[in-house]
This record gives sequence, C-alpha cells and structure tokens, in this order.
Amino acid sequence: MFKFFRSRSSPAVLTSNLPPEILPIPYPDTPKSKSSSKGPERDPEVPNKWQTTRDPYWMAYTSHWLRLARDIYQRHLVVNSSQLLQADRKKLITAFSGIHSLALQYDECIKAGDHSFAREVAVAICDRVKKYRGVERDSLFKMTQLAILQANVAITPQGYVSLRTKRRKEATYHYAHRRLQDCDINLRKDAILQAAEWLGDIPPGKNILWLTGEKGCGKSVVANYFAYECDKRGGLASSFVFVSHTDKDSLVETFFINIATDIAEYLGEAFVILLANACDALMVEGEEFFGRSITLQLTQLLVPVYWKLLPEDRQPLFILLDGLDKCDIGALGALFEFIKESIKHLPICYFISSTAGPQGAIALELQQGPLAKHVQSQIISDYRFVEDLATPKATKFSIPEIPVSPPG
Repeated sequence: MFKFFRSRSSPAVLTSNLPPEILPIPYPDTPKSKSSSKGPERDPEVPNKWQTTRDPYWMAYTSHWLRLARDIYQRHLVVNSSQLLQADRKKLITAFSGIHSLALQYDECIKAGDHSFAREVAVAICDRVKKYRGVERDSLFKMTQLAILQANVAITPQGYVSLRTKRRKEATYHYAHRRLQDCDINLRKDAILQAAEWLGDIPPGKNILWLTGEKGCGKSVVANYFAYECDKRGGLASSFVFVSHTDKDSLVETFFINIATDIAEYLGEAFVILLANACDALMVEGEEFFGRSITLQLTQLLVPVYWKLLPEDRQPLFILLDGLDKCDIGALGALFEFIKESIKHLPICYFISSTAGPQGAIALELQQGPLAKHVQSQIISDYRFVEDLATPKATKFSIPEIPVSPPG
C-alpha cells in the first residue's frame, strides 16, 4: 500500500490522458555521464547523509524515477494501442496520473523549502514508479503472447505435437473405458472427510496425502471420487493411474508427458504457448529430450515455463496418483525424486493412493525417507468390515495457495 501524505493544496489526480512532458522533473534530461554509458540508466540508491547534505531535496534521486515514469508512459502511448489490451492501457494511464500527483506535491515542497517532506514524497515516488515498471513488464509479456497468437506461430510446434501424441490415455481418470464402482460415501466417510479436510486447509509443509490400505480395500474408489469432485470444481491439475507393471524406462516414456500436457490444459493458453516453444528449444542434436529422467524434464522444462507465467496465471497444482504399487523399485525411486523436486520448486500438492508397495518400498519412503516430512497418512479400512453407515457431513472442497519461491 502507498503512504498517504498531507498536502497543502491537495492537487487532484487526473484520469484523462496526460502528455508525458507534464511531469515536473527537476532534471528532465539524463546526465551526460550516464547517457553515454552502455545500457539503461541504473536505479540509484536512497541518498546517504553526505549526498543529502549536497542535495537536501533529493532532486537527482527523484529526477531519475520521474524520468523513468515519463519514458514508460511515452512508450505505451504509442505501443499499447491494441483494443485487446485496453485494460492494461487504462491501468498504465491511471498509474501515471498517480505519479503525476506525487510529482506536483514534490514540486510544491521544493517551492516551500520543505526538505523533510520532499524526501518523504521522493520515497513514495520511487515506490510508485517501481510498481509502474512492473505493470509495464506484465503488459509487454501479454503483448508478446498476443503477437504469437495473432501470427499463429508455434502454437503446435513439432516438439509439442510429439508430446501430445505420446500421452498414455488409459493412465488418466478421464479414460473412457475406466470402470470403477461408484463411491458410497456412507461406507468411506472417515477417509473422505479426512482427505477433504486436508485438501481444504493443507497443513504447512504437508504437501502429500497418502491414502493407504490393503489391496481391495477401496483406495482407488476414493481416489476416483476425489479426482471427479476436484475436476468438477476446476481444481485437478493432473492425474496418473499406474494400470500395469511399470519399470523406470516405461515411467520415463509416459509419466512426465501426461503430467505436463494435463497441466498445460489446466493452466490455459498462455502456458500452452510457453510450453510449446520450450519443447522445440530443448530438442538438441536429434536427441529426444523426453527420453531423459523425469526429474530433469521437470526442472529444465516444467518449472521454468511455470515461472514465466504472469503471477495471476500461476495456479496451485493438485495432482492425484494411484496405483504406485505397480511400479518396481527403480521406477519408485525416480518417481519419488520427481515429487521431491516438484515440491521444492512449485506450488504443488499430491493425493497418493497405494498399498505399502513392493517390499514395503512406498511405506519406507513416505514414512521414513526424505519425503516423510511432507506426508500426511490416511489408512483406509476394508469397506467390507465397516459397520457405521452414517452419512458424513457435507464438506467444502477448495484448492489453497501453497507458498513457494521460484528457483534461483
């Protein structure tokens, strides 16, 4: 939030288009020593005590930020003329009007000889212009996306087309021939309510819900129920069902491709465009990038593309995995490494349904391995021995924001 300052004459903020030169800038021209150097003018630090003695109004400091605001505004008066970007244009004009109002206050301070208040306004101008610059960057990014769409360039490049054709359809819960019994919530109320409680308010760091139990106890039925309910609410980013024995090679061939293309559909057109371009860029010397380890595919493709999205397009990712007990030891190791890295770099959570796994490998990893700290376990009893058939209370499904920092 911006600080509200006292004002002697309270100049009104204009909402109509203003000419860029209207800003009262103490030093409107870039200093020669800086204009002759390579690249744009660097942002100055807040003046220190010695600099303040020489420049009590911080005129050089303030002039830098006002010049920057003027130049940004001037660029967008010319460039941002597309009717499809009117929202951004309006946002930039409104922001410039606010900066203009602060510049008038600053000018009044100089005329009144108020050093202290002039410096306060200078700090406010700096903060406002930094945010204004962020608006410009977002707008330019949207314009780049728009240009790609209008030119119909790289929407379906070779790499992405190849990716789509390699999807394993039967590994998704949407597969037309999948046959699972309906989920009777009377029989599985405890598992459903506890899973819904986790999903509605994921505890800090508990990015994995592990639904486990003996073979035939109804885990997949509950998992299918959650896949359906979350997808109905627009909250399922991806699902993957291991339908047959899976070794490390077959995992590499299909797992990442399904996850990446599901997420692309979930996040929308902007992500599809970025992913499509990145796919071709990662094809080197005829080698198939998608034949490498799934963790490498994650960190070199999915993660960078996700963080190129605008902040408002970065949705949290909820992924459901079922049947991990069909993976051999090698495949499980690769899969758990993928999950660990994804939690580190993305706002992501997993609903995992499985038994303890071959030789107890799944239980060992999720209860004692590096992922254990992220796991909330839920044991589901065999429904054939459940006697309490009371209908569970209604529960709310939601996909929460998961705090995460981009890599690097």
